[in-house]
Amino acid sequence: MKVVILLSRVTTVKTFRQYDSRWGKHYYPNATYNMHSSGCGPTSCADVIASHPSHGSVTPETIRKYMLNNGYCAAGKGTYWSGIGAALKKYGFTVINHETMPAFFKEMAKNGRRGIILFGKGTRGGVTWTTGGHFLAVSGHKVSNGKNYLYMHDPGGRRHDGWYCYETTMKGLVKQVWSCYIKNESSIKKETAKTPVYPTVDLKKGSKGEQVKRLQKCLNKLTKANLTVDGVFGDKTLKAVKDFQKKYKLTVDGIVGTKTRAKIKSLMG
Repeated sequence: MKVVILLSRVTTVKTFRQYDSRWGKHYYPNATYNMHSSGCGPTSCADVIASHPSHGSVTPETIRKYMLNNGYCAAGKGTYWSGIGAALKKYGFTVINHETMPAFFKEMAKNGRRGIILFGKGTRGGVTWTTGGHFLAVSGHKVSNGKNYLYMHDPGGRRHDGWYCYETTMKGLVKQVWSCYIKNESSIKKETAKTPVYPTVDLKKGSKGEQVKRLQKCLNKLTKANLTVDGVFGDKTLKAVKDFQKKYKLTVDGIVGTKTRAKIKSLMG
């Protein structure tokens, strides 16, 4: 007779997709790379964070901005490992960076635990998690016939969502794991309104101030302008604006009016 032992612990976690049209084309971290190609880190963090009732409004776009503003991503490399723990802690989670999978399984067996796994390239048991590097959220752990199963939430196009056996489909492919939980409500940091990173008024040559600095920062992110962020709309900023307008088929007049500002806003998210 076959003996089956099944112990299961599952915590609610959302499943966002990094290629969602609401943020998929937003740059991460520059115009060459976007959320669709490199945004599994912010998306997995959003899965975990938004699953808590106090953070239901959080999306991958929210975490994209956090990673960008705090330097937790790099062109061609995606999200730095340090950014995962930092993003979770920002929203009140206690984070544990595990050195072994048994320690991760033990923690995930507790109430209210969520996790994130970073996979390296490779295939095991017919399952390919990634051809490079890929973050996935985890919401559950169970044991059956002496094997460990994890409930996965895949932000990418392979859509590996649901229960997967670690020993059969993951062993040898895991590069890093984190578990996390909310200790108490008082540790939760509420979202607050933030100043837009894009210009919100019309600008032209001769304009000065904080709005011009926003414009220069945006152009540096979205193009290869390499402008000095000095808040002065001079000849170099004028050229960068015209190059931007030409690239996106806008009226090439060097004036940051309604349509140019709208395009910058859409790309900056």
